[in-house]
Amino acid sequence: MRKGRGYYYPEQGSGQLLLDEIDREFDANTPLLLYGFSGGAHFASGFAEWKPERVMGWCAYSAGWWGKQSSPNVSPPGLIVCGNEDERYGASLIYFKQGRALGKPWLWLSVGQDSHSISPQAENFAREYFASIIATNGSADSGQWVDIDLKSNAEPSILANQPSLTGWLPNSTLLPEWREVHQP
Repeated sequence: MRKGRGYYYPEQGSGQLLLDEIDREFDANTPLLLYGFSGGAHFASGFAEWKPERVMGWCAYSAGWWGKQSSPNVSPPGLIVCGNEDERYGASLIYFKQGRALGKPWLWLSVGQDSHSISPQAENFAREYFASIIATNGSADSGQWVDIDLKSNAEPSILANQPSLTGWLPNSTLLPEWREVHQP
């Protein structure tokens, strides 16, 4: 599972196995929504980096380490989630901030008083996030930028000068739910 091997690393074969089966059952190039927790978070984020053209949106919930990121703006919308009492919190937040510094349309969701477990509120938010991506056909051109610390709309100056302090919502109707779940 480590040293670049195992299902965590889609570019090493697990991703192609998934694509082969999906393409066999559905139309080729069907866009995917990926959700993963812990080891599955490694797979979801890695798959979005490996085959961004196949991913409409993804959620990586609580990964302990992260892979290398691709060039700026090459990413489908992504949601990175971690409990603020999870030992993976720092690594997850740093990965999010690195992606946002590259201009990727990602959102940070910090779950209050949660360790390495799945929060039902966060999981419900991820479903709504995916539904919004489907409704906008995965377009990162729509949506709303938010300040991840203040839980408000992002000021244009912050978005331009400190993108790592901002996140992207697929549409503004998600803002109240994100504010409720997100505990920076």
